[in-house]
Amino acid sequence: CASQDGGIVALGKSFWGARPAIFQIDSELTSSSVVELSYEHWSDQDELRAIAPLGSGDFVIAGRLGDDALVLRAAADGTILWMREFGEAGAADEFNDLVVLATGEILVLGTTASYGAAEHSLWIKYLDDAGNDITP
Repeated sequence: CASQDGGIVALGKSFWGARPAIFQIDSELTSSSVVELSYEHWSDQDELRAIAPLGSGDFVIAGRLGDDALVLRAAADGTILWMREFGEAGAADEFNDLVVLATGEILVLGTTASYGAAEHSLWIKYLDDAGNDITP
């Protein structure tokens, strides 16, 4: 996605340690950086699937942590400021996309096996800027 300065921001795994990382390229395509996220317990099942920059320089990221859907806020240096997991134990839940509203609130979209009629029911969560669930 586009960063606040017009550059490019993407998610992936770092070459050293295969930890989830934020890749950034500036708008002139002259410099780049790779920042590993600071969480120490990543596993091969964990996936980060969507990222959105915030005006503060932080990022909101959505994906999956084991069987739980995941939303986190990370500082530009990779420090995780908050992390929220959603879903029931043993059910495959994940978030695949997100939108940060002008108010700072976050909409995340994914699938859940914890709730709904099917194993992959559509799931939308509405979060405040601290990651608290405010879904009506």
